[in-house]
Formats: sequence, C-alpha cells, structure tokens
Amino acid sequence: MVALSARYAAVALGVAGVVLGGGAVAPGGAGAAAAAGPGTGWSIVASPNGTRFGDNTLMEVSAGSAASAWAVGYTGGAGTFRTMVQRWNGSRWAVVPSPNVSSLDNVLSGVDTVSADDAWAVGYANRATSRGLFHRSLIEHWNGSTWRVVPAPQAGTEDNDLWAVTALSATNVWAVGNENVGRFTFRPLVQHWNGRAWTLVRVPSPPLTGTGASLFGVAAASPRDIWAVGGYDTGTRFQPLVEHFNGDRWTIIPAPVAGSAVLNRVSLLPSGTGWAVGSRGAGPHARALIERFDGRHWTAVPTPQVPGSSGLVDVLALTPHLAWAVGSYSARPGANRTLIEQWNGHAWRVTPSAGPRPSSELLGIAGTPQHLWAVGDALTNTLILLRR
Repeated sequence: MVALSARYAAVALGVAGVVLGGGAVAPGGAGAAAAAGPGTGWSIVASPNGTRFGDNTLMEVSAGSAASAWAVGYTGGAGTFRTMVQRWNGSRWAVVPSPNVSSLDNVLSGVDTVSADDAWAVGYANRATSRGLFHRSLIEHWNGSTWRVVPAPQAGTEDNDLWAVTALSATNVWAVGNENVGRFTFRPLVQHWNGRAWTLVRVPSPPLTGTGASLFGVAAASPRDIWAVGGYDTGTRFQPLVEHFNGDRWTIIPAPVAGSAVLNRVSLLPSGTGWAVGSRGAGPHARALIERFDGRHWTAVPTPQVPGSSGLVDVLALTPHLAWAVGSYSARPGANRTLIEQWNGHAWRVTPSAGPRPSSELLGIAGTPQHLWAVGDALTNTLILLRR
C-alpha cells in the first residue's frame, strides 16, 4: 500500500515506515542481495536494541562525517513505544537517553544535524484526551550533552504527526507531516523553528478526499529553495504531493504519475536539482518510484526491474553523478529484503546489500561519498549498514 493510511497505521501497529508490500529477486539473485558483506561495499555494523522484547526500529539517520552520526526510531511494543536515539562516535553505535512525554507511544521518525551540539529529531507522542487517543507532534533537540523536548505547536485537537526534519542553521529548521482534520482525513502539516520557537506554517493542500494529503519528506538546497514531498488521495487513487518554498511562500508543484503513487523522501544538491523516491501501485503490485528534479520539472525516471513488489523509502543526492536510494523488496509478503539502488550519472542500478533473513528493510540513508550509513530493522532488531 502506498496510501497515507498505510504509513500511519504502520507505525501505530509497530511496523516501521511505509508498508512496502515487499518485492522479489533483485538483479544478481536474492542470495546476492541478502548476503552481501564487506566485499560488496555494504556491510552490517553492530547496533544495540532498546529492549529485548518488542520492536527495535531505526527510521532515519543523519551523518556529516565518519566520526559522528545520529539514528532515531522507536523501541518496545505497540501502545508502549519509547523513543530510541543512537549515536555513532567513530567506533561504535550506542543508545543515548531520549525523552518520552507519553505513557503510551513515543516515536521519532526524522533527524537532522546542524553541528556537534545542535541536532533535531521529530515524531509523535500518543496522548489521551477526553475525545480519545491522538498523536501529538513531538520535537526533541540535542544541545551537545542532552536530548530535551522542545514545545511543539499543535494543529487542531486531533492527530499531529511529524515525519521528517531538515536543519539549515541554528535559526532555520523545518519539519513536515500531517494533521488529522477529522475521521482520519489528513492535511499537510509544516512547522518552522526560528531560533526561539516552533510555529505552525499554513501550506496549500489538494482537495481533501478520502484519507487526504500528507508530507513525508523535506529537504533544502538553500533557505529560499526547500522541497517537501508526500502523497494525497484523489478519491480513486493516490498521487505524489510536491510542495516548494521560495523564501516567501509554499506552493504545490505538479508531479503527476500514472496510476497510484506516493513519494516518501527527497534529497537536493546545492544546485537545486535532486531526487525523490517512493512507490507506485499497491500490495504485490507495488514498484519502486524515483522522480528527478532537473531545475524546472519533476519527472519519473526508469528504475531497475525488480520482480515482485518493491518500494524506496529514502534517498541521498551527493553529486550530479552519485545518488543512493534505500528501501526493500520481497518475493512474498512478510519476507522483505533490503534494497539499495545507486545513480551513476546515467542510470539507477541495484547494488548488493546486506540484510538478515527472514525479513529486513532499510528506511533511512545519510553520509558522504566516502562514508555512508543506511538504517532500518531486521524483524525486531535494529539494522545498520555501512559503506566506506
């Protein structure tokens, strides 16, 4: 499934990220993709779990050097999820204490770093009200020694979810997600940090039909060139939602795709060109989707033929001739395999990647051309891959 309801329900039920539906054998064979190790460039790095019982999932990663990186997600069982933050100190990954504001679910889904003493993580916390249980925006900040909750404005009285964050400076941070306007119909949600407080920023929305519209990813080429991506329900199918901030206002930018499709994350180069990834179709017919922005238009580009269903959850643009995308594929439901694709300047190709059986997936990627991290989960365990 590629609908907002699928992603929303996925985390609520303890399955990280987008429900990709799985995929099948990547070029080179399932064995090559599942058993890839040091000789292929990508290898599994030891990462701790937050608990021995329940789920341990890393949903996003931020890394600026070989000696420092953050990964965030959640740990525990549905209804009692706790935030999980892990830090790479140049030699190992370790869990770093992070706040939980609810006795129910607390989930971190996005992270970005300004400096060694300035990082942001966003997600949601489940709160009980007189009207029922609702997700409320959760924002946490790293000040160089501790992660602390920062007050987050709430849109309306029902669900507020934050899925992604991009930090341009200490006084310019953006977070995106969705607001439930009633009966699980969502509209895009954007929040902005100006160095003193977070505020709600009203952004345009497509007509709210069915499950409505949501933003899942955000990235910036400059303070006056910011993109957010997601999807919206037309009533008969889902379509990519792409919004752009030019320094003054947000506008919806056309990015039509034949059939049903949604975009999960976006990554930009300083030039303003970039990539967005997601999936098209549903269930066993889902296929990875990659769109390219050439400076003027968003267009879908050819992706590798992967038998079965597949989907991409995150993308990293490094140079005009190098980009990476991660997700999963599966030959049958419930048996995901990690999927990594590389842009070489001419075409996207599947590259072998490690992934423990019987099921594993990648949900985030970050780093430099010389040092890359990809994170996700392997059943109930955290999963971190390194390429250097």
